[in-house]
Amino acid sequence: MAARRWLWVIGAMAAGAAMAASLVLFLRPRPPAVPYRAPLPAGYRALSAGAEGAFYARVATTAVPTAWLALGEPAADHACLRFSEGAAEWLRVSAREAVVEARATLEAGHTVELSRRGGELLVYSGGRRLMRRPMPPGRMEFLLFSADPQARLALQKLAPVRMSDDFMRERVADGDGWTAASGRWRSEYTFAATSPNPFMCQGFDKNGDAILLAGHHFWNDAEYAAALKPEDAREAGLVFAWRDARNYCRAVVRRAGTAGQAALVRVRDGREEPLGGNAVPILFPGGRWVRLSVTCTQGSPTGAMRVDGRPLLDLPPDLDTFGKAGFFVRQGGALFDDFTALDVAETDAPPALAARSRVYSVKERYARDDRDDWLYRWARGLDAWQPFTRRTGEKDFGGEYFHLPLFGDFLLRTEASSAPARVVLLHPDGEIAQDVPLPGPGAFEFRRAGGEILLNGQRAGQWPAGRGARVGILTEGGRPSGAPAHRLYSPAVREELFDGAPSDWAPVQGQWENTSRWRCKQEWGFFSGQSNDCAALFSKQRFEGNQTHLFYYGLKDVFGRQFQNDRYARRDVNFSFMTDGRDLFSGYTFLYGGYENAGAFLLRGREIVARNDKARFAEDQGIEDQHLFWRRIRVDCAERRIRVRLEDEVLIDYAETSSDAPRGGHVALWTRRNGVMYARLNSSAESIHPAPEPYLLGEASDADLPWRALEPGRLLLRAAPDGMTRVQNRWGGGDFAVEYPLPHPVDLNVTPVLRMRLDIPENVKVNLHVRVGYRYFVLSMTAPTRQTYRILGNPADEPANVSPDWRLLAAAPLAWPDVGGEPQGALRGEWRINLRDELRRRLPAATDLLLHRLVVGNTSHADYLMAGLSGNPPGAAYALSAPSFEP
Repeated sequence: MAARRWLWVIGAMAAGAAMAASLVLFLRPRPPAVPYRAPLPAGYRALSAGAEGAFYARVATTAVPTAWLALGEPAADHACLRFSEGAAEWLRVSAREAVVEARATLEAGHTVELSRRGGELLVYSGGRRLMRRPMPPGRMEFLLFSADPQARLALQKLAPVRMSDDFMRERVADGDGWTAASGRWRSEYTFAATSPNPFMCQGFDKNGDAILLAGHHFWNDAEYAAALKPEDAREAGLVFAWRDARNYCRAVVRRAGTAGQAALVRVRDGREEPLGGNAVPILFPGGRWVRLSVTCTQGSPTGAMRVDGRPLLDLPPDLDTFGKAGFFVRQGGALFDDFTALDVAETDAPPALAARSRVYSVKERYARDDRDDWLYRWARGLDAWQPFTRRTGEKDFGGEYFHLPLFGDFLLRTEASSAPARVVLLHPDGEIAQDVPLPGPGAFEFRRAGGEILLNGQRAGQWPAGRGARVGILTEGGRPSGAPAHRLYSPAVREELFDGAPSDWAPVQGQWENTSRWRCKQEWGFFSGQSNDCAALFSKQRFEGNQTHLFYYGLKDVFGRQFQNDRYARRDVNFSFMTDGRDLFSGYTFLYGGYENAGAFLLRGREIVARNDKARFAEDQGIEDQHLFWRRIRVDCAERRIRVRLEDEVLIDYAETSSDAPRGGHVALWTRRNGVMYARLNSSAESIHPAPEPYLLGEASDADLPWRALEPGRLLLRAAPDGMTRVQNRWGGGDFAVEYPLPHPVDLNVTPVLRMRLDIPENVKVNLHVRVGYRYFVLSMTAPTRQTYRILGNPADEPANVSPDWRLLAAAPLAWPDVGGEPQGALRGEWRINLRDELRRRLPAATDLLLHRLVVGNTSHADYLMAGLSGNPPGAAYALSAPSFEP
């Protein structure tokens, strides 16, 4: 009887139309399907499957005459997807009728794919979405009837998307879940094999596109993210919603003249079109890492493309985001690292604190002596939880507390034993403030939300928002454990082990990379900043309100045994905090070994507000005072008081009295004429949020100007009135330099007088750097010439060409005749200088007076000028005309 009822429905649906293959979707909960027993027309077969929750189904059949049947009493209301050559139809089927509710064109030869996420069913074919239908949760039964002997029904239950890859291996796309669709892909790794992050993924194609894919066609409702360093690529980023080589989407950064763009692109049937609006102008990252992500969601909220956490473009709400994901490079090469694919519901969950180094935490101890305690102390997490004991009445309690004060919200999850236990809150100085007994053994949650303290969701006290607190756990008769099982979460704490690509940091001067610490053991690598000028690295996050920062540093072995057997430049381990992200001296700055190792200094803005003349690096005592050790510097800035410690010794203790003192901002690691290694940086603040604007957004320089920037990313060049070029500093310090490309050498014996119109204000410090014959000279304009160690435009002074490469770090300042003259406060109007007379005064016997290079900029380190302390702050600008030469 039931079979005849189904045959009537089938006949009604097929009447007047070509026979079709159909997928019957039962919407009401049903027991698992039983094998089909009713008779089928000759040549037909039935395929069945069932699923609950989210699923992906793939239906493959050719356009041959088909019919459909179903076994058993049908539900009161169910659906059928019928597809044939040229069309797909969605039908609502009841006891006596079938109504077509939706119809879509179906291209021949394409399979049909379905996905249910939440309360919707999405139907795809040929790289496009055909239908989007409501589909309530619950078990669904699939019955496919087809006369096609090759017909297939594949069903995949969907779990939340979760994938991560740090590429810590020597081969890529070799059975590791990645497939190269085009271009060349390989593992790129540093020579320092024991570096915290030696491996990354590199893709390149000189003339075309390189695409690397992971995942499945049913990936959806996920956030895809990766660290990206575009290098010389014309365009690089993420691929998502990949259906095939002619149908996919991508989120990329691309070069655009002297700047860049962030863009969403859709490729449909091989044709490219903008997606989500026009491209957004950005500063093309080129040689720095960024964190690029795209959120793919069906419906609300709309997906978005982000760079360094900042939303730049929204995806259209009706976009098909169903498909594989991966990397994209066009015309050049780019580096990728730290790929993640996460279900959108999981992307905002903060990681547990007290992270341990993946590389060093499992290393066996060095048996001969205690050097491991110094060499690896930062890596094992030994100071994440501090041992703690307390006697209450006649009872002893033992446990541990988290080492950093928590200024923002937090959540502690752990489990109490059968012995009486309690959670304690301590003031940052270690004094007990609150003591909350636990009700009994078992798991519990202890959290701070604003000014409230909650135990398992119930109010247990209060703690004013923004005030620091250390959280600890004590057990009666217990002892501190070596590896506590507590799980602590807080969005207001950041732990940086430098074991991933440094995409959370913006280098604005110097070289920042994983490189060797020792010349004698070059396989030992750590994250470092090095420069013969200034090396400065800003955080892309802002730390607001009260805050604590703790970092481990080690001096880089810059000299080896080649320079007086003193391997280290003992100066300038510097840390700036509460800055605007552009100027190292816009907040507070701590200098250790500052002013040529004269002591430790604290600056607010550009004013020294505290100093310790005894806190300096010791004189060379045979390398052992620096060679293996990591030193810990801690900066506490809370309740308008700043304390700086080296290990446990207080170097600076300063009470702020100014009403306009900064209350939050970016932090920066920096040094000058030195190399410093960093192993860990932990930070806690009232709130932490991404603020990449100083390194992400900015105007582009004008094209076809007579002067060109020596470091294009650092400067903004604009056309000024009367044919002049305006040169503006994007960040503080640097060489602030431009070069005028001479079309041919100028004979100063014939035309010795250089004429330029200048507008150099008081806060701009630059000089004229020239090459005459085979000699390089600095001619004074507004910058000092003391503490000058190199001349702009001299390739022998560039780091890659210095032999040995430590020479500039150990050299004495240049002297007459290479540099000289007294700087002027400002220069405005026409400037004339007789280069022939000036050079003959310096070198009376010189006969070759051909001028080959002409550069305006600064290399003086006087009073931290290269860092921007005594001039050349962010936004500083000068203007100059094209030079002319006359007799």
